[in-house]
Parts: sequence; C-alpha cells; structure tokens
Amino acid sequence: MIEGRLAGKTLIVTGAGSGMGAAMLARFVAEDGRVVAVSRTAEKLTRTVEHVCDTVDGAAERVVAVAVDVTVDDAARHIVEEALAAFGRIDVLVNNAGIGDGFQMAGEVTDEIWRQTMAVNVDAPMRLCRQVIPHFVEQGEGVLVATSSIAGDRGGRSGAAYTASKHALTGLMRSIAATYADQGIRANTIAAGWTATDLGPGAPISRGGYRQWKEVAALNRRIADADEVAQLALFLASDESSMLNGAVIAADAGWSVR
Repeated sequence: MIEGRLAGKTLIVTGAGSGMGAAMLARFVAEDGRVVAVSRTAEKLTRTVEHVCDTVDGAAERVVAVAVDVTVDDAARHIVEEALAAFGRIDVLVNNAGIGDGFQMAGEVTDEIWRQTMAVNVDAPMRLCRQVIPHFVEQGEGVLVATSSIAGDRGGRSGAAYTASKHALTGLMRSIAATYADQGIRANTIAAGWTATDLGPGAPISRGGYRQWKEVAALNRRIADADEVAQLALFLASDESSMLNGAVIAADAGWSVR
C-alpha cells in the first residue's frame, strides 16, 4: 500500500471547523497525516471532524479535536499539550485561524476591532509558534505554515486592522525562516486571495470601506474554493517543499498583480 504524502507526521491546524481549515483537515488526513484540529466553536468542529472521519478510511484514529479560543492566554500551551499527549510529537503547525475587520479604514477603525483582529490574526499565531519552536529545535526539524493574505503585501485589499495584521503575520513567518533555518525549521506563508469561506468581517462594513471594497472587488478574476488553498497548504506541509523557506506564495488567481 502506498503511503500518503504526510505519513508519520503530526499536524496542528487552527480554524479547522470550517472554510480553508476544514479543507486542510480533510486533505491532511487523506494523505495519512495525524491532525490536531482546533476551532473556537465546538459544535462546528465536531460536525467537521465527524464528516472527515466518515469519508476518510482510518481517520477516526488520526484526528483529535480541540475546541478552544486561540486568543485565550493559555490556549497555545493547551493545544500543544493535547497534540503531544495524542501523538507524541509535532511536525507541522498551520496557523490558519483568522478574522476580518469589516473594511474599517484607519480614520474610523475602533479600538475593539483593532484589538480583536490583532488578537486572532497575530497574537495567537505568535504564541503557537513560540510553543512549538522549542519542540522543533529539539527534533532538529519542523514546518510552519501561515494562512495570510494578499492584504499582507498590499495596502488596499482590506481594512486597516486586517491589512496591518496580515503584514505582521507575514513578517513573523519571514523572521522565523531567517533565524531558525539552520536548526531545520521552515516557515512559509500562503497569501490567499478572495476565497469562499465564512470568514466573519468582525464589524459592519462602513460607507468608506464599502467604496474601497467595490474598487478592489472589481479587480478580482475569480473566487477560490477553499480546497484550492488547502492543496497549497498540503504541499507546504509535506517534504515536497523542502527547498522552500521564507516563501510567500500568492493563491489569488493573479488578483495581486492587478
């Protein structure tokens, strides 16, 4: 029997209850990965895990569901402990959980939306990276993948908080790639474009934000299916991407070049 591309690997995926995270969970398990699926909403996560277990042979023995809000101070430690207890090691961390900002411009963004967006999109990934990196160093290898956005390289694709948060996330991954490469750790980023998910806006879209949204939406060639992004995540999580470190790969059908 031919083994899958992730055979023997343990992966943590945040935001696994729906959208790109759920698609990644299904892809990873189908390729023989052992997955710790993390989501804030227990009910949604349970439905997703049950569906994967019903459709992928042997999945029930290789999936652990952890329902936790990644912004809680102790969440990162809890997730890592659950992964180690279940599978004994961690090979890949996919920081996928994210939230939108309702396209609030810098002149109108509220403190609440700013803090909420940074907490989910920057603070939580940083804390999880901080928790898993010592294990990767001890193992002599490890892979980090982040779901960022083309907003992490452009100024007008979203609101001020989301744009700043995705710039920060991309920078964090580049920093890790630069400073831990000699210890066998790779860190790569997916700069996702418009993808069909249920990513919440975080706030109602303002009048100014709506005008900006209409302008950038007109440049978009098409909306990606979540599984299209998951396929890229699978490649980055696997040994097939062994020469990629510090890469930021746009998955946006050319939206970012327009």
